[in-house]
Amino acid sequence: MEWRDEAIVLSARPHGETSAVVTLLTEEHGRHAGLVRGGQNPKNQAIYQAGNRVRAQWRARLADHLGSFTCEPLVSHAARLFDDPRRLPSDWQREVNDADGARKARVVGDYIAGMTDRYALDEHQRLSDLYAKKE
Repeated sequence: MEWRDEAIVLSARPHGETSAVVTLLTEEHGRHAGLVRGGQNPKNQAIYQAGNRVRAQWRARLADHLGSFTCEPLVSHAARLFDDPRRLPSDWQREVNDADGARKARVVGDYIAGMTDRYALDEHQRLSDLYAKKE
């Protein structure tokens, strides 16, 4: 069984030494989890930050198995906010402007963690509206 779809990263948690279990919200398949081999690698951790949009491929022997994901990034919200803090609300902008590199990354990460639930709900609504229009 295999499918491909665009998705929003909802969460990623460590699994074993190097892998991660990633949960995505997809347009065609809803909320779906899968194993990402090498998901704890620092390069891959950036892809699997909550709120990022990815193009995902899921594979498993059977539909009810955990399966595995391979993903390529489409939009990294953390990078956009880190590069242009003016995209943040004014109170968060003040914190970022007063911070050095590591602290700035932490502030942006805290903002994204707080907004992920709201973003996921809004994006789910957008995807649901698209699905309703197809019918």
